[in-house]
Amino acid sequence: MSYLVKFDRQPIRFTFQFYKPYNQWRTHRFKYDGNVDEEIEESAKVYYLDLNE
Repeated sequence: MSYLVKFDRQPIRFTFQFYKPYNQWRTHRFKYDGNVDEEIEESAKVYYLDLNE
């Protein structure tokens, strides 16, 4: 699961990975990333390119 959270200074993405070894879900990995500005801009460019074609 990935969540993009808006803060006053910059957005931060929180990413959680889970696994279920038996009957209960467990957190396998958690990370956060504050460098999502470039990724958002690139995604927007690809979106607008698709609209023009």
